[in-house]
Amino acid sequence: MTLSTATHEVLVLVATAGQESVRYRVVVPVESRNQPEVARQLDMFASHGVEIRTVPTELFERLWRPSGPPSTGPTQRELDLLMLLMNGYTDESAAARLGISERTVRRMVSDLMHRLSARSRFQAGAKAADRGWLIELAG
Repeated sequence: MTLSTATHEVLVLVATAGQESVRYRVVVPVESRNQPEVARQLDMFASHGVEIRTVPTELFERLWRPSGPPSTGPTQRELDLLMLLMNGYTDESAAARLGISERTVRRMVSDLMHRLSARSRFQAGAKAADRGWLIELAG
């Protein structure tokens, strides 16, 4: 189920985890609450203090759209850098391997993070994986 399959309203689940107050949001079409398995999982989330709200799809789309610019796929050079970082290279060793400066590596990582609307390198890696950017590299 994805937001794109929702017609009028979505359920938004908001949870806070750990001492750093990391917030997680899960969005599912409101109609899904009528499915027994989804209803059981929603009950379990609610019993653990997760807020569940019904929100009109249009409002959700307008208020919670991604903060960054529309993302384009990575260039071949960015894929090369992602592969090196995924394999544990430091900025310095990735720069040497690619024949560029360490500052250029940091700029490229910063650009990727911005395009992915990521706040950390870890989050950028997770978002790149979600978009399928790392599938070819992992093979």
